[in-house]
Amino acid sequence: MKKRRYRCTTCGHTFYEKLSFVDRYQRHTLMLVQEALCFCAEMSFTHAGMLAGVSTNRLLRMFDARPIPVKKVLPRVIALMNLRVMQGEKNIKRLLSM
Repeated sequence: MKKRRYRCTTCGHTFYEKLSFVDRYQRHTLMLVQEALCFCAEMSFTHAGMLAGVSTNRLLRMFDARPIPVKKVLPRVIALMNLRVMQGEKNIKRLLSM
């Protein structure tokens, strides 16, 4: 992907144009990533890479960089305490629940 480079007329500073469909420091569009990952869901990485026009290694890096949402569920029991009572050497288990 070619990005156009501009120069400020007052200070001479150079900068690239901002593209909303390309992440910073990347050379592929977000739509290409989405399409390639959709192909991965249906077929192998090698075949999906050929259809999307990217290498298998790049496709694997795209897949690894994709965040997978994990739902954290807190348990109903906060702690489990084992108390040893000196009288009669009995073990008592207490559940401290919410």
